[in-house]
Amino acid sequence: MKNKMISLKKQQIKKGIILGALVPIVFSPLVCLILYLNLGNSGGFTFWEFYDTLLIHETELQTFLCLCVLCNLPFFFLFLKKKKDWIAKGIQFGTFGYVVLYAIVKLYYFIS
Repeated sequence: MKNKMISLKKQQIKKGIILGALVPIVFSPLVCLILYLNLGNSGGFTFWEFYDTLLIHETELQTFLCLCVLCNLPFFFLFLKKKKDWIAKGIQFGTFGYVVLYAIVKLYYFIS
């Protein structure tokens, strides 16, 4: 019985890590669209040109990473409210992966 519970917890943590890693990737175009619509089309860019510029430019990439990771918050609190603590913990681990990525990007642009 105890072995089955440990296996279930590991499975739920894996689901949470996958969810925590994929949600920012899936929602990044949505975040970019919101930014594009709020900033207006002042530069004459199309949406995809704006998206590429946001991902390539060194100062905006870090901010963009933070905004995309914020998309994990509703899912984290949803699973906490539903008493799915292990999935929420997995989402937290997935978010920590983005923290490491953010630190690497920040360090890369600081050194170069």
